[in-house]
Amino acid sequence: MAVINRAPFNALVDDSGNGTSGSIWNKAAIAGTILDPVDAGLSAAWVNWTIPAGNITNDGGVPQTFTVQHSRWRPIGNNAVLWTVGLNPMTLTTATNRLYVTGTPFQMLTVPSTYIAPVAFCQLPAYVAAVNSGAVALCRFDGGNWAAGGAWFFFAITIEATT
Repeated sequence: MAVINRAPFNALVDDSGNGTSGSIWNKAAIAGTILDPVDAGLSAAWVNWTIPAGNITNDGGVPQTFTVQHSRWRPIGNNAVLWTVGLNPMTLTTATNRLYVTGTPFQMLTVPSTYIAPVAFCQLPAYVAAVNSGAVALCRFDGGNWAAGGAWFFFAITIEATT
């Protein structure tokens, strides 16, 4: 997203209350320096992402087997990403507390995040946590392990890096 030029905003003077001492707003300047950059940042194109083999691992770093039904992402500004994904079937080699997903959509998250987002469609209540700049984790809400065997995930989440 383009940086918004704050000079026109900073040059505005608040009215003292008499109706004659403040700045008159210039709609063209506001549109060009605030609205247009915001629009550009929110209209990023969707990117289809074929999750490479080995990009989903268990707690021990062992790659898991999965079939991607759907996966695409788009940036939102400089520190957030919207990701939609469907993984079915997914074979977990052993029970694991978290499933880590690494790859392109998460590289833009330049600072570690404490943000979590609920997973809408899953076998068990789950959430996604951004764990560092480049990875997210699929976690069970109850803190338990994902069981070995088959699993499936379908969700759309927004992950935002926080400071």
